[in-house]
Amino acid sequence: MRSILSKTCSALLLSLGLMISAQAEVTLKTATDLQSLGKANPNEVIVLLVSQDGCAFCVTVKEDFLKPLLQTNDAPPIQVLDLSNPTPVINFDGSTGSAEQVAKSLGGRFTPTILFVDAKGETRAKKIVGVNTPEFYGYYIDEAIKSARNSF
Repeated sequence: MRSILSKTCSALLLSLGLMISAQAEVTLKTATDLQSLGKANPNEVIVLLVSQDGCAFCVTVKEDFLKPLLQTNDAPPIQVLDLSNPTPVINFDGSTGSAEQVAKSLGGRFTPTILFVDAKGETRAKKIVGVNTPEFYGYYIDEAIKSARNSF
């Protein structure tokens, strides 16, 4: 009996450890080539988070909403337009600019802003600016994704 209990506890601890390590591995990609992202996802909504260093609400959006969303089976492509990153970004139309320039061209002027666009960078659902009501934020994201997908 003790052996069975010991093996069961070991299996549970191993499962818990695997779940924790799987959650730790989830990362949001920084947008560098939106044109390629669009070509790879021609009939899917693309979710872009306009973010920057020092934005506490951006961290909340990433950790509490977008990373968990990435772990679902039907997650759309999600990338971060990091205004603090000096690396040039290729926009959907092939033009290159700073993350800030690209974000502004897509309608993202403030952080955090979540944009819901198609493969050409066209808006497919109303953007979410700021974090007004955290208890409904996940719902707002889900509804925007549904709306965007229904627009195809």
